Amino acid sequence: MFRSRGSADRHTQVFEETGYDLTGQINQDHVIEMSIKQQKISLYIVPGVPEDYPFKTRTRKEISVSRSQPLCANRSPTVPIEN
Repeated sequence: MFRSRGSADRHTQVFEETGYDLTGQINQDHVIEMSIKQQKISLYIVPGVPEDYPFKTRTRKEISVSRSQPLCANRSPTVPIEN
């Protein structure tokens, strides 16, 4: 999820927070946008990311847990993801 607007900002934020380089992989048409507590959130769907990629944050204490979650056609973005 990204708060920044520009493409370079999104790439940088993802790289810093996950260690994954999204260069050339973001499609502006593959986005889910919603508001949570009056903050606009954009979730970009990026197919083809290896499931075994060793995601590792480059920032300190910003992300405590990272995991994949399958997307289902039946699930609304407002439905909470269960742990």
